[in-house]
Amino acid sequence: MVAPSLSATHLPSSCPRILLLTPDSSLHRLAAEPRHLGKGGEGGGRAWRGEWGASEEEPEQAGDGPGSCPALPSLSLPGAPLCPCPSGASLPPLVAAHELQLCVLVPQQLLPSKGEPRASPATNSSSSSSASTTATTYSSRSSSSSGSVSEGQSDNRAKGRSDSNTRHSKSRVSSSGSSSGSNSGGSHRNSKDNARGGSRGSGDGGSEEQDPSSEVRRTLDMFMSAAVRLVMQGEHTKAVDIFNKVLEQQLFPDHALMYRGTIYALMNRYQDAVGDFTKALEINPSFHEALRRRGQTYTAMGKNDEAIKDLTAVIEARPTDWAAHTERGIAYFNARFIFQALSDLRAVTTNEPNNTHALFFLAQALMHGGDCAAAIPLLLTVQQRDPHFKGLLVQLGQALKEESRIEEAEEMYRQALAKEPSNLLGYHLYSTLKHGMGYHREAMEIARQGLKSANANDLDLRYMEASCLHALGHFPQAIEAYSAILTMHLPPGVDQTKQFQAFYQRELTAYLAHRRAKPMTAYSVDDDMHPTFKELWAKRIAYTPLFPGYHLQPLRPALKLTPAESGGYNVTFSAQVRRVLAAADELGKRTQYWCNGFLRNRRQHRMAGLAILDVRDMVQETWKRMRREREGEGVGEGGEGGKGRAVRMGEVESGGGSEEGESARGRQRGKRRQQRQQQKQQEQQEQEQGKGGRRKSGASYVRRWRDIYDRVVRWRQLGEPIEPAVWIDKLTRKEFEDGFGSVTAMLVSQLKSNKYYFAFDRAFAIMKQQVRHRHMVWNGYEQPVPLSHTAVHQVVQAETAEDAWKAIGQDYWVVTPCHSTARPGVVMNGTRLTMVKTPTYYEFSIKTPVIPTRWDEYDFEMETAWKELCEAYLDVSMKASDLHAYRRRIHNAILRLGFYWYNFMPMARGTAMVGYVSMLGLFAAADMHVTADIPKGVQ
Repeated sequence: MVAPSLSATHLPSSCPRILLLTPDSSLHRLAAEPRHLGKGGEGGGRAWRGEWGASEEEPEQAGDGPGSCPALPSLSLPGAPLCPCPSGASLPPLVAAHELQLCVLVPQQLLPSKGEPRASPATNSSSSSSASTTATTYSSRSSSSSGSVSEGQSDNRAKGRSDSNTRHSKSRVSSSGSSSGSNSGGSHRNSKDNARGGSRGSGDGGSEEQDPSSEVRRTLDMFMSAAVRLVMQGEHTKAVDIFNKVLEQQLFPDHALMYRGTIYALMNRYQDAVGDFTKALEINPSFHEALRRRGQTYTAMGKNDEAIKDLTAVIEARPTDWAAHTERGIAYFNARFIFQALSDLRAVTTNEPNNTHALFFLAQALMHGGDCAAAIPLLLTVQQRDPHFKGLLVQLGQALKEESRIEEAEEMYRQALAKEPSNLLGYHLYSTLKHGMGYHREAMEIARQGLKSANANDLDLRYMEASCLHALGHFPQAIEAYSAILTMHLPPGVDQTKQFQAFYQRELTAYLAHRRAKPMTAYSVDDDMHPTFKELWAKRIAYTPLFPGYHLQPLRPALKLTPAESGGYNVTFSAQVRRVLAAADELGKRTQYWCNGFLRNRRQHRMAGLAILDVRDMVQETWKRMRREREGEGVGEGGEGGKGRAVRMGEVESGGGSEEGESARGRQRGKRRQQRQQQKQQEQQEQEQGKGGRRKSGASYVRRWRDIYDRVVRWRQLGEPIEPAVWIDKLTRKEFEDGFGSVTAMLVSQLKSNKYYFAFDRAFAIMKQQVRHRHMVWNGYEQPVPLSHTAVHQVVQAETAEDAWKAIGQDYWVVTPCHSTARPGVVMNGTRLTMVKTPTYYEFSIKTPVIPTRWDEYDFEMETAWKELCEAYLDVSMKASDLHAYRRRIHNAILRLGFYWYNFMPMARGTAMVGYVSMLGLFAAADMHVTADIPKGVQ
């Protein structure tokens, strides 16, 4: 049959009820073709049917209760892609949204006659045979003087479905009992049909009885259809106006409020949505669909505790409501209750294997739980089932990146941005990937493309652009970009950390811009920048008004372009420089961690290689001077420094004590004395020019162990300018005394660190070993806590962080021993292993607070180890007699320095990189080159 043409002024009163998406489903495009599946000619009275429409065998779960309205689409939450509808499903269009014009379609039978505002629906044959409705602003009342449906009748209909969890609202609707007339295509409706709000026809065009409550039900369905179409077209305000009219007439107010609240949520008017859902629950406390949608809205608002409470109540009443399980799993995930999220989402995917929405969030929960390898197959399954699943490609790219599958990750990001050019998260993650690989120009271009394509002023992308300009040395442009970030007005609730960081980075950029023509050794961030500035920079917190006595870097001179910058930063390297860079790149690759989460960063590799070469040259020059000084001491008159005169091979060959020989030796001694005096004068000048023993003239020799590591720190500061790689003792004195230090978290609440969790088992075993050995721990107040044998046994038997914490019942830490070689028998505090209870679970981390007493101890150890290394290298007699022992002694001395450095941890950031690069530089200085990579899975 051919469906009649529908308009805002003419609609068959027998138009079948539309069964929209179930509460578990989401918004989808409605098909334009009507599908009336009735029999026996026009208006056969059959309910509209489809793959997911109402039918004679319609599932009992089609609605939320007796006579329940078909549900609006589920909310489209951030990060929650919409679920697909069954393939091929379509809905008949009842009315074009553009024809609605804030009017609603009401069956003619329910409209009051002129002058009779409370008239009953017509029951005579002539009126009922009129197959038309009139479009009008809805002003009639839902109650009628001719009859009503009692609460008891409504409850009885509710019991018609065994799985019903909600009931009709207590509003009264028009009723006329039965009709003696016969509509064309009229149908008979039984109580079960009334409960569903559906229609069922006999197919023979015979007489029927009409239930006015079903007519009102059908009317609300038509409102729903019109509202859905408006939502599909982005006319959310008009859709809200429809339900405002419905609510004026008190037609199923609980359902109308729920629908309007859903539209509010789609408009991001979450507070209004919660208000409507709450009012619906006040009318009908057992309206679990409204409760579920309120919980879903709370999730979108970031109120995860409230969301979990609402959704838990729904699940307690309806244990098999997998939609509620899914939403609660998402709320748990957002609240970082990873274990609970995994439990809910795994239950959903077990019972609904095709639920791609649950699969997607299960994969995200696994990623945050540190199991990216298990997440990737799930994401690939979602991609296979729904290639257009929103946000899928971006998350898949992130999971592949964390597994160090870089080429595949890049391809996923490119596909994601090609499909959705305005995906800000995709641009941010893709640019972050390129930045982490050392491709700053490409990262900057991706960030700029995102800002242009999305037409947005996104903080993350703005900061990425500025930091890339900074790293590339485009200082004037970087200053302008950072300044623009500082003037951004961020909406409430947005993380401001990067805006705070923009201030520190702008100051550092201006600082470097003023010194860009000077050698790296001519200035020092640690010595020149204010201690409070460095402290707040390292903590990543707000910068005002916490700067007593701090003077801002002058920006105007820094904005002036140099000739090289004016020329577009095109740099041409000489052949010699290219050889040095090639050697540095090869050496720097030796510092790469082959662990998950660590990208192959070519910029860091080059920085590390150049630092290795720099340390090698500096240390070799130092050893040459030390050797010359020793030789000079050996020929001094009377033995300089109380030492006897050493006889060298050259003296014997030259004839020993002849007058000519003595004259030549005298001239040599005078020349060496003059050289030593010049060296001392140079050192005094450098000390006067520098601060705290720092060399501003770029001297290439080492006076103490710290000179070596400080040179690498400077390379690190240039290589990663956004990282606060600063010395802890150069922070404020208060912060130094309070114990500022590095933190390496392996387990934070229920989140496993993708970079460091691999060390959990080993560190956990060491912690239990220390408890068993010492029978004590320290609490958060630095006080020792003796343990009973029972507590020790429970800790030793613990398998999880939770077991280990509960065995003692409070936050605690243990410390590894570090034995001194400079002071035999002395045991220093090494690394702290800390167990802390968090709101969601427990934190297990390595914390190393650095205080003045600890600094003095390790400073002495490092200096002693450096002197031992020098003695080992200058022991030419051992080198001549036993080369293997000679090299072994140097090898052990270098490793000794590294051991104490890693226990010391004196840097706010970058301690590991600085330590390893320094070791490689020292081995290179001793002509012992490391040719192997760091083993896979080792840090």
